[in-house]
Amino acid sequence: MIRLFAGIELPEEIKTQLASLRGGLPMTRWIEKPNLHIGLRFIGDIEEHQAQDVHYNLEKIQFEPFQLQLQTIGFFNPAGVARSIWVGVDDYHTLDKLHRKIDSACKAAGLPAQQRNFHAHVTIAKTNGCPMPNIADYQAMHNLFKTPPFEVGEFCLFSSHPAGFSEHSAFLKERIYPLRNA
Repeated sequence: MIRLFAGIELPEEIKTQLASLRGGLPMTRWIEKPNLHIGLRFIGDIEEHQAQDVHYNLEKIQFEPFQLQLQTIGFFNPAGVARSIWVGVDDYHTLDKLHRKIDSACKAAGLPAQQRNFHAHVTIAKTNGCPMPNIADYQAMHNLFKTPPFEVGEFCLFSSHPAGFSEHSAFLKERIYPLRNA
């Protein structure tokens, strides 16, 4: 079994900017700089043969390269408790379209449709009981955060490996899919 997801690897200078947002919140685990990415589709734990089918279908995707900019600090709070802090994107419509193509490729490989609504973002931290007033203050302090635009010319298939001795999982780039004109 292998745990996979599709995503966009961020340029190093963008990861550095995101890493500068670390700190200032209690009970928060910050995502390690090498693991910062835009998630496009969680695939999950699948068998190797099915991973090959996913790869084959992802290779067929045609999508034009595009510019993207990260901006806006937000958080997900199911049941009124913040679980993660994220940075949003300026052009979520383009990422929605790419997500749909990736989801279709995964369904063609026999995987079920993704159950959650897609929300383009970069998770920068996981919270564990951090008080909401602290999160609101953090969000207000960083509300003008914005990266310079950057070119997205590919997406990747990543594998996720459990934390082991560290508290963080490691994400490894398994395949790269260049974006090309349709």
